Amino acid sequence: GDAKRFYRVIACAFMACGLAVMLVWIIWLGVDGRAWGSNTRKWLAAENSDVYAYVMKGIDLSYSAHCSPQTKNISSYGAKEQIKIKAACTSAESVWFIQWCSPLVAFICNMLCAIFCFLFSRTSFSRTDKQTVAANRMAEFQSIVKCVVLILSLTIACLYCSLYVSGASVRLGSAILCGAAVSIALILGWVFLEVDQSELKDLLQRVPLAGNIVKIVRSDWMRAVAVGGLNVLIPLAMGLDVMRQTVRRCRDSKVAQEAGSHWFTSSGMRIKKEVETWNWWSIFTKVNLLAMLFVLMIVGTKATFVFFSALNTALSNANLGFATVAILTFAIGLGMFLCPIVPGTAVYLFAGVVLGAQSQLEGSVGFWPGMVSAVVACSLAKMIACVGQYSIGYFAGKLVKVQQFVGVDKVPTRAMEKILKQPGMKLDKVCILVAGPDFPTSVLCGILKLRIPQMLL
Repeated sequence: GDAKRFYRVIACAFMACGLAVMLVWIIWLGVDGRAWGSNTRKWLAAENSDVYAYVMKGIDLSYSAHCSPQTKNISSYGAKEQIKIKAACTSAESVWFIQWCSPLVAFICNMLCAIFCFLFSRTSFSRTDKQTVAANRMAEFQSIVKCVVLILSLTIACLYCSLYVSGASVRLGSAILCGAAVSIALILGWVFLEVDQSELKDLLQRVPLAGNIVKIVRSDWMRAVAVGGLNVLIPLAMGLDVMRQTVRRCRDSKVAQEAGSHWFTSSGMRIKKEVETWNWWSIFTKVNLLAMLFVLMIVGTKATFVFFSALNTALSNANLGFATVAILTFAIGLGMFLCPIVPGTAVYLFAGVVLGAQSQLEGSVGFWPGMVSAVVACSLAKMIACVGQYSIGYFAGKLVKVQQFVGVDKVPTRAMEKILKQPGMKLDKVCILVAGPDFPTSVLCGILKLRIPQMLL
């Protein structure tokens, strides 16, 4: 139909614009020599001298004298002034880094718009299509549902990654979290408003997996994620919908007669009727639990980096031998891996910094042996911690309450069990073991009583 062709043309336009921007950016990087490096940073800092003057009042801030890792010298300032200078340098560097990578951001945004327009084109059917090619329509509709599930999975992965990023930058982690939560809400809202409900019900009757997905999406936990992610945007969207309906009433008397006493548009009324059936007490309770969990994860990751920084300083001043430091790093990493809220990246950074610095001291083993020692120490700690988490699940899995909570008799759990019991390094098995969070994945393997060598492989 016309709608399908329109969306496909728009998708091609977005894709062409994104590729053109990316091509020009790559050419600019190569021809002008603006690839990321020390020279590019100096050039960007020089072009943004006004930014340095804006972010720091009272001090003539400059990149070379105050911010460059190679040439800065701020030892003459007090401790508080040094902290302010570092914060100002970080703010200024964030501005010109965004300037440098903005074409890449534009490329990603154009590609996302192209993907969504392509999905819109797949859901646009003419009357002839609906009457003559029902089977093809249903096949296309199933592929759309798979694409939506894939996008939702990626956004949920971004939610998990935001907790790791928060250990290094709380603002960046919060931005990723908010972006992923808003993306989930927008995707679910698009499915609710744009997809034909009759086709969706038909799909639920034909495909059992789709029914399970809808149950997950309609659960109070997913609703709590949407409400917590959107929060103040919800009343704002309601107000805009009321304003939209008011304008329609004033412009067209026929719309006013059809609307009657309703203050919302037809789309707004559908959403209103849907949310009226929600258990808001349960949803708000889960919002509070998720908020406390997120704060705990942020505080835990931040405290982990602070602890490792202090420990690194203590070990550097202790004048211990390389072997002793390696054993201590292994023991500390093992304990941290066993803690669910500690991100694995913090352990890897700690081992690399400590053993890397110790290995380059006079009379020590050298950089490459130190690097190999850090890799071996982290790998052994990781494997032993996975076995320990497996043991927790193995013994806890004997309790009926735990089995009911995990749902060992449910289809998704049975499917994961079948995948994880495959011998060797199959793609689907590796995806679950590597992409899944360490603690719940290892505990689940213990509950399902899988073979430990195959889990570690």
